[in-house]
Amino acid sequence: MPRTTTRTRARRANPPQREALLSFCGHCESVFEPASSPVPDVCPSCAETRYARCDCCGSYHLAEGMIATSELHTLCRGCAESLTYTCGFCGQRHETESHEPTTAHDGRLVCDECLPSFSRCDCCGRLFRSSDTRLTNDGRYCWSCSAYNTGRAIMSYSFKPEPVFHDVEGGDPSGLYLGVELEMDCGDAEAAAKRISEAYGPQVLYFKHDGSLDDGCELVTHPMSPEYMTSDAGKEMWRDICASALAEGMRSHDTNTCGLHVHVSRGFFGASRTSQELTELKLIETVDRLFEPIVIFSRRKRHCIDRWAPKCNAPKEDAGWAKKAKRVSSFAKRDRYHAVNVANDATIEFRLFRGTLKPETILATLQFVTGLCHLVKASNPSQMDRYGWYGLCDAVMDACPVDTAELHDYLIERELIVPEGDFACA
Repeated sequence: MPRTTTRTRARRANPPQREALLSFCGHCESVFEPASSPVPDVCPSCAETRYARCDCCGSYHLAEGMIATSELHTLCRGCAESLTYTCGFCGQRHETESHEPTTAHDGRLVCDECLPSFSRCDCCGRLFRSSDTRLTNDGRYCWSCSAYNTGRAIMSYSFKPEPVFHDVEGGDPSGLYLGVELEMDCGDAEAAAKRISEAYGPQVLYFKHDGSLDDGCELVTHPMSPEYMTSDAGKEMWRDICASALAEGMRSHDTNTCGLHVHVSRGFFGASRTSQELTELKLIETVDRLFEPIVIFSRRKRHCIDRWAPKCNAPKEDAGWAKKAKRVSSFAKRDRYHAVNVANDATIEFRLFRGTLKPETILATLQFVTGLCHLVKASNPSQMDRYGWYGLCDAVMDACPVDTAELHDYLIERELIVPEGDFACA
């Protein structure tokens, strides 16, 4: 029987990919040789009339999307974003390497060609148009800081300088900052304001008129960390402020007009809108639910707190935290006259405290607000709902990152907690 031989057929390699000999233009639909144009799928004629080459990276882009600089270079958007800026005053696009920009007081960039028409304020150090500054015998000042050089210690209600943040030197800031508004009335307001301002200066505090006062003023501090405000130096500052105000006949607790408002920085609670709204929900619901003991803590008379800082009374609903927080936030932002005012963009304001010129009471208030903010940040809404008044006081003092001696003594003095070991059998 003949032997069968199986032959294996050799496989041929696939032919190499060949470039198309002709291509159609995506604009005019004409036929052209691809190698003749620098832009894929675009004929040489359209490439010349419709496209431009970036002077930085060398790539081609539609001409209407290219950006021209003052140095007569044409750049694509990607290169322009990383290598150029637009002057906020003359509107020209400059290359950063050739024209290094400077930042003005409002955050706009100023090119070196516009810079000669600008001046720095000798008080706050920010950059303004020279025409927006005031030249005095003592130096050049912006209109805001120039108010300090008019001889008046009390500014208008609308006065609002750039905030100066204060931290303990060498400390580890938590991101929480407090700003105090302390109203005082009845005495020589100008003398008290001048006396205190001369001791601490405009970088620490300033005074404003307030229409709710009879003949007084409002002391406003720049933002300070709790560690700074309740440090030994901070406590000494509050003692000096209260003593100086009292020496000029000022009163705060013993009036029907004065309040003590504490602003806290929103950024401490997170940057997202959801985290902000959840914070508002937790604070508003806690204050509303425990409003009666909080009113005792605040020292406010009922008719005063009902007028200037009532509870929010946000609508109740059975919904998830995020949905509920959004609705409570929207409701509360309609009116700033609430115990917890959430209508400000950068701060949340506690408006419910009565004014005082007793430094220990001011410190106790700051410690309570600080501890409450740390507790709220670390807790979810359900956890905050479980606190009764006594449990909240304990949790606030435990959460507070600074010593709470003044708060503890104040709570006992107001009979808001029972001293440890002071229990009587029935």
